[in-house]
Amino acid sequence: MQKYLILTFVISLIFTGLVGISVISANTFNDTQFKILISTLAFTVYSILGLCCNTVAKTDKVGVGKMGILVSVIGLIVALITTWGTFDWVSLLKARFSLLIVAIAFAHCCLMLLIDSPHAIVISARNTSIMASMATTFLTISLFYSSTANDDTFKLALIGLIVAVIATIIAPVMALIYPKNANMTS
Repeated sequence: MQKYLILTFVISLIFTGLVGISVISANTFNDTQFKILISTLAFTVYSILGLCCNTVAKTDKVGVGKMGILVSVIGLIVALITTWGTFDWVSLLKARFSLLIVAIAFAHCCLMLLIDSPHAIVISARNTSIMASMATTFLTISLFYSSTANDDTFKLALIGLIVAVIATIIAPVMALIYPKNANMTS
């Protein structure tokens, strides 16, 4: 099953890439071609996010990966519906971006969960990255939906994003410096 899921994501990437190239190469550019490009982008982004979530499939964190894949599939469906639907898609823009942000957070968490080390500094950096990513996701979505969100909420989301990015860089670097079998005193 996992093999077919990965192949589906890869084929989707290749197919949408070819469609995007053919649309861009056309001599004309109209509303339909714009929708095709937006759909191509959605397929590409959600396929990549799904592949990231699939990385934990053979670990004890498989539930996180499955949830991420589910959010990615739902996000893709909503993106396609809002792109091709005949209704006021602007009203669904918040939901579309919220699903994208949650799918990105799941993909990020799955990739961070691949960092496996007994060393406290690596574990701390990994966990900080995951927590900051979740907090940033929550704060960003609250900016979309809350009538009480203000500049402070925006500032907190940006601070969370900075912490998440820094910890995301530090965790794998520290895992390289202190591999699973390394002594912390060396």
